[in-house]
Amino acid sequence: MKQKNVGVDKEALKALHERVSKIVNKCNEAARKSEMRRSMVALEKTCDFSKIQKRMTSFTSHPDRVIIKEGPVIKLEFKGTKTSSKQLYIWLFTDCLVIGARLDPRDPSAARRNSTFVTYHQKWTLTEHCPRSLIKITAHFTPPRGISSNKSKNPSETIFYLKLYIPMDNPNNRTKLSNHIIKCPSAEEKAKWVELLSVKPEETNDDETIYADWDLPVYRALYDYTPINDGDLDLVVGDEIRVTKKFRDGWCFGERKRENMKGWFPYQYTEEVESEHSKFKKIRRKQEMLESLANVPDALEVLSKINIDNKT
Repeated sequence: MKQKNVGVDKEALKALHERVSKIVNKCNEAARKSEMRRSMVALEKTCDFSKIQKRMTSFTSHPDRVIIKEGPVIKLEFKGTKTSSKQLYIWLFTDCLVIGARLDPRDPSAARRNSTFVTYHQKWTLTEHCPRSLIKITAHFTPPRGISSNKSKNPSETIFYLKLYIPMDNPNNRTKLSNHIIKCPSAEEKAKWVELLSVKPEETNDDETIYADWDLPVYRALYDYTPINDGDLDLVVGDEIRVTKKFRDGWCFGERKRENMKGWFPYQYTEEVESEHSKFKKIRRKQEMLESLANVPDALEVLSKINIDNKT
């Protein structure tokens, strides 16, 4: 009998320990995020947003935005056998990438590390902003003809291609293409940047599509839905839901904006509405088509035929 009670006590203690651990982890994560947000507030006070103000005027305007990775890099340009370089600083946030440069390039000490965060002492001019879902990375670097990466100060294992499709303010989803050849301080730093910048906004397998939490589609309820299973969302006409998973059997999982409730719902009761997700997805598809046609003979003739077909 005593042995049985000891067993029950052990199970109860184990369950209690798991609950406490979850609470502690949530508190630590909240504290880390709060400290990161304070660091971002301090950072944006040292930044000139004028060149990217149409896309961003504050790092902290999005409540869930945090810095995923940041660091100094060098942008390389090759002209013939000559190489020029420019020092840049890159911030990868939850939902976007921002590129900047020091306002005073003569001062090499722009930031000082303090624990896991940065205390900023230098002003920055922010030159480019790009949504995270419109970034394309090519990890393998091939030196231009006449330049040997083995003999130069630019080894291939530290360099990658960065391509940004920057949205323009127009109804036709036109973009500004920005190409960069980025050199990292080390091969390890390159590997980290490539891994983080290569994350896709959505992954699809045989059963489901999973969306990254920084690029979620938005659906609107066309009909009322009353839950029939545990974990279902109740919907009324007009409710908007941020979808995180979509299954081939006709069900979605997401968060209803009203009261921020999460759960399952049949997507036949909803329709996707225009959002940054749908806009950026159209841009990616358009760019993929254009890049594919670039390798097709008589591509201009094909494009003109597509334009004619769209008008008729």
